[in-house]
Amino acid sequence: EMVPVTGVQTCALPILAMYMLQVFVPTTFGTALAPNAVAATTDHMKGKDNAPELTVMGKRAQRALNNLKETLPVFLAVALLLQIQGTTDGLAQTGAIVFLIARVLYMPAYMVAIFGLRTVTWAIGSVGIALMISALF
Repeated sequence: EMVPVTGVQTCALPILAMYMLQVFVPTTFGTALAPNAVAATTDHMKGKDNAPELTVMGKRAQRALNNLKETLPVFLAVALLLQIQGTTDGLAQTGAIVFLIARVLYMPAYMVAIFGLRTVTWAIGSVGIALMISALF
């Protein structure tokens, strides 16, 4: 018999999928616009010894990815604790959905560099994790 998918689980898988896609954004988007993009493509095949400098957008995408690498383990640890505790709906689910939406918006907000937008999306994601943590108690 299949175990039903719960609220937190429904958000964990899309967040992991988003991470997998976001890994490729800095190099794909960041070097495609670089002046020596053709050389960059061939260098990827040889070990990236002469990898070109990322564009400004590529650098922003890399920093957004680095931030996700810092917050994703916290989200996954809290989600796992909630799953073990059996508290995966209500406040836990709301927090997971808030975190997911904030993280989906974070990279574009970071890349377009509208003053304050990145900070607001990061803060909303942090509120999502805080809601999940509060569901543990």
